[in-house]
Amino acid sequence: MSKSRILGIAGTSLLLSLVPTRAFAQGNGLEELLLARPKLLILGISVILALLIAAVLSMQKSTTMTKLDYSIIILSLITGIIHLFIGMTGNLLLLGNALGYLFLVTALVLSSPLIVRYRSYMLPVLAGYSALTFVLYFVMHSIDAFDWLGIFTKAVELALLAALAMAMLQNRKQTTSLPQ
Repeated sequence: MSKSRILGIAGTSLLLSLVPTRAFAQGNGLEELLLARPKLLILGISVILALLIAAVLSMQKSTTMTKLDYSIIILSLITGIIHLFIGMTGNLLLLGNALGYLFLVTALVLSSPLIVRYRSYMLPVLAGYSALTFVLYFVMHSIDAFDWLGIFTKAVELALLAALAMAMLQNRKQTTSLPQ
């Protein structure tokens, strides 16, 4: 995906998160959407930040990341940033969850010799962390307490789990195909 396309998607997401206005919403029976506006803003900012960080990473000449690596980074950042924004409203559990996601994705991106040595463990740890977060959402919320941002975040986490599973399978194939 080109950098201009990433920035275009990010800009469009931000614009969509800022509409509708109060007059438009009330005049067209969209009052519920107006009440969701802070969550739309959180979603828009999360997607924009994740895409911008991925665009910056892709500009580094020394990077050898694949599209799958970028997918993992973007999906981790989206869910981490959403948890961060909601956690900043006073929910310490979500704030801690956000910090966990952000720590793990940072560890995946850094190229420190210490981190590179343990990188093969990072994908399963991130997968376990995402699976735990996914399951605990449904354990801690009754069906009537589900909201669209929570369900969107769970969809992102499912996509993240799928991307992580693909990356772990690729890593396993590469390590088993190496000559002994």
